[in-house]
Amino acid sequence: MTTATEPTPTLATSSGGGKRTTKPPRLRGRGTTPGRLAGRSFLYAVLVVTAIVYIFPFLVQIATSFKTNADATAHPLSLVPTTWTTAAYHDLFQNSDFPTWFKNSVIVTLFVTAGRVFFDSSPGTRSRGCRSRGAASCSPGCWP
Repeated sequence: MTTATEPTPTLATSSGGGKRTTKPPRLRGRGTTPGRLAGRSFLYAVLVVTAIVYIFPFLVQIATSFKTNADATAHPLSLVPTTWTTAAYHDLFQNSDFPTWFKNSVIVTLFVTAGRVFFDSSPGTRSRGCRSRGAASCSPGCWP
């Protein structure tokens, strides 16, 4: 005794051995339309212009570091120096306290980072109820 059932829609695979069911229909609005392409192109154009505006001062500083004082005064926004020189770097390392300044910056950075990690971890531990091992010993939020 067999009952007739309606066959499910299938597509034959390329190997011919098995069958698979059809894919669900694509949702509307996922394709590339001219309006979507124009909007996306405008967005990328705005992003590129914004990136150039933000990067340009950095490039000017690098270019100016290779200029002579007279060239830097005469052409302050030029990205290509007329005369290339490393005199500014020579003055920086030979006639200033740059190594001390750099050492102080590293020390301050390490202490600020360690302090942020230490103190910013305490609210998370406090909200958990200090149930983890070692939480009371390392987090000031769990201190009595």
